[in-house]
Amino acid sequence: MGHLGTLRVMNIVFSVVVALIGLLFLLLWGIGGILAIRDGEPMGWLFLIGGIVAGGLLGALSLAHGRVAGSVANGRGRIAQTALATLHLLSFPVGTAYSIYALWVCWLNDDTKTKFDLHDKF
Repeated sequence: MGHLGTLRVMNIVFSVVVALIGLLFLLLWGIGGILAIRDGEPMGWLFLIGGIVAGGLLGALSLAHGRVAGSVANGRGRIAQTALATLHLLSFPVGTAYSIYALWVCWLNDDTKTKFDLHDKF
């Protein structure tokens, strides 16, 4: 497996992890919000809406990682991969390592750079 295959696997792993974190936000904040609303606490709505929004945003990020995983393996999607890598750059240490590797594969590695350049021309 070359660097593009490794980057594909890393994107799939990030997709699964981010989806699980999104579900965790949705469940914990959602259940906490519902219980607070049931007890008459007006701030429960804030927790419920926050859980839905956080779960939805993390779900969208998970889908983006899954979509990019399929295209990167074929030498496409350099810009989308760069956007995801930039997004995870500040999530130290795992996201930073992923970002540095992804940016290196997309822009600095000669073998993968030529594969991306070949597909970008068409």
